[in-house]
Amino acid sequence: MRRRAAREETGEDQNARFAWWASFLVTLVVVGLLSIVHSAQAAQPLAAGPSAGPLATSLFPEDLEAEDEWEEEGEEEECEWDAEEEELWCGDEREEALEEELEEGREEERARASECIVTGVDARVAAQPRRERLALTIRYKGTRRAAVAIAWRLRGAKGKLSLGSERARFSRAGTYRHFETGLRGKRMRKALAAREFRVEVRALNTPDHCKGDLATRLASRRSGGAGPYWVERAADRR
Repeated sequence: MRRRAAREETGEDQNARFAWWASFLVTLVVVGLLSIVHSAQAAQPLAAGPSAGPLATSLFPEDLEAEDEWEEEGEEEECEWDAEEEELWCGDEREEALEEELEEGREEERARASECIVTGVDARVAAQPRRERLALTIRYKGTRRAAVAIAWRLRGAKGKLSLGSERARFSRAGTYRHFETGLRGKRMRKALAAREFRVEVRALNTPDHCKGDLATRLASRRSGGAGPYWVERAADRR
C-alpha cells in the first residue's frame, strides 16, 4: 500500500511540473510578441513621413509655413541710389513717388484752370476777299460764365497786322464769331499773305498767370471756297 501511494504522489508531481513549464513558456511568448508590436508602433512615425500619424500631420504644415515666412522675410528689395536727389529708392518707391508728383501736377493744373475760368479754345480764321473781311470763329469751354477779352493779330510775308481786341460774354461752352470788316488794299493783301494768326482769350479779373494760357497759334493754311483759312497745327495743340 505504501509503494502504490508513493507512485501516485510521483505522478502528481510530474504533472505539476509540466503545467508550470508550459505556463512559463506561454508567458515568454506573449511577452515577446508584445515587445515586437510595441517596437513596430514606436518606429512607424519616423518611417512613414508626413502622413504617419497625428503628431507628424499636425506639425508638418506649421513647419512649412514657418519656412515660407522665413523665405519671404529673407527676400531683399532692390534699391537704387539717386545721386542727383541724394535719396535711396527701394522697390516701387520711385514709381509711387512719380505717380504722386504727377497727380499733384494734375491737381495744380485743374486748380489753375479753375482760376482762369476759360479752360479751352479752338480757333479758326477765314479770309473772305470778296466781302473784304476776316471771319474769326472760336469754340470754347469753361468752368462758368464769364466776361472775356479777345485779341488777335497776324504776321506774314507782307508784315504784321493787329486786328484789334473785343470783349464778349462766354457761357460754360459755346461758339463765338466775329468779323473784321473793311479790309481793302494793303490790309487785305497782308491778310492773304499771312503765315500765321495769333488769337488770345482771357477771362477778365483773373490772376496774371492766366495771361497767355489760351493763346492759340494758327499756322496751318488751307484752301476754302470763299478764300484761304487758318487753323491750329496738330503739333501745336495742347
